[in-house]
Amino acid sequence: MSVDPYKMRDESKFSDELYKIIKYDLDGSDVEYPFLEVNTFKEIGENTGEFDAWIQIAAVDLKSYGGDVKAIGAPFDIHFIGKKTYGTFNPSTRKFTPETATTNAKSK
Repeated sequence: MSVDPYKMRDESKFSDELYKIIKYDLDGSDVEYPFLEVNTFKEIGENTGEFDAWIQIAAVDLKSYGGDVKAIGAPFDIHFIGKKTYGTFNPSTRKFTPETATTNAKSK
C-alpha cells in the first residue's frame, strides 16, 4: 500500500516517527508499527457506534523526504506482515476491542 502524497505536520505523532526513520536511518523491526483498519460501512449491531476493524503490524518504507519552506513531503509504502487481530472500533472512545472466541463465533 502506498501513501503518496504525505505532508509532514508538527502536530502529527506519525510524522515524528517518519522523521526518526530518516534522521537515524532506521530499518528492520525499528520501522514496524501497528496499523488500524476501521470499516465504517460495517457497523456492528444497530446504532452501537462500533465498527468492524482489525489491527495489523506493518513495516514502513520511506520513499523520499524533502520539500521547501511550505511543506516537507514524505511518501511511504506500508508492507503488512503477520496476522490481523480482528475486533471492533468505537470512534467516540477511540477504543479497539479485540474479538474473543465467543464474539468470533457469533460473527460467522
